[in-house]
Amino acid sequence: MRNKMTRIPTLALLLTAASVTPVSAQITNPAPYCAAGYDEGAMPVAHYISNVKIGTLNNSSGTTQYAAPHYVFYNNVQAPALVKGNTYPLSITHDNAVSTHFVAVYIDFNKNNSFADAGELVLQQYTQGITSPATANVIVPATAVAGVTRMRVMVFEDDRYTYGNTVHTSPTPCTDDAGGKFDWGETEDYNVNITAGGGTGIEDLGSQAALVCFPFPAKDRVYFNAACYGADVSLFDISGRRVTQYKNLTAAGIDISPVVNGLYFLWIEQAGKVLTRKIQVLH
Repeated sequence: MRNKMTRIPTLALLLTAASVTPVSAQITNPAPYCAAGYDEGAMPVAHYISNVKIGTLNNSSGTTQYAAPHYVFYNNVQAPALVKGNTYPLSITHDNAVSTHFVAVYIDFNKNNSFADAGELVLQQYTQGITSPATANVIVPATAVAGVTRMRVMVFEDDRYTYGNTVHTSPTPCTDDAGGKFDWGETEDYNVNITAGGGTGIEDLGSQAALVCFPFPAKDRVYFNAACYGADVSLFDISGRRVTQYKNLTAAGIDISPVVNGLYFLWIEQAGKVLTRKIQVLH
């Protein structure tokens, strides 16, 4: 089950330039963090992560599993700036195999070289609830330690976490758990930069009328100014679950009449850029 959020912070309007060109990792040693590889069990199974998005980070690593033990640290990818107190849509695209048991993302918010502290598991999906992309809205704690820290993305299958089991044991972000190494999967590490805000690579476009959606609150439809036409739009609830998706945005806007009342996040993607906005649905 995905972590639940206990509050709804103000979400600034963010526009982030994002490259989707696959890159090669420079490091396969996780130190000073724990190992997170896979031992293949009795035979190879190629679970993989193909894309990771948060803030300015939009890294496509392809549909081929990284070489054994299937761990990689993309330290040559520019760290996205994550501002304390802000909320960021997170998206993990993976192979979405029926045998996948677990998808998780951890961020070391207190910079102690560990992912084991409370609140550092920012996305979690179990067997039978796994989707691709797996999504969440990540709140950067006001108490997070400023500076560059590590984010870990994992997708894996292991027979200790039985397919179809309704009682789930949450694995650790390391392979040195009680049962030994995980069987099949892939782990990708990234740097992220925790900041206090202002001049951090996130451009605040809240004052630019050309990049707005309206009305607020919205009843049956949401409309957008022409700068957003042609974009793809996803609607997420506050737990990070994607409720619906719209392709090729036009002047007609999007139909939200089937959506239940509540607060949501719009993810507007166009030409390698992502625009996020909070909306309220009130029928």
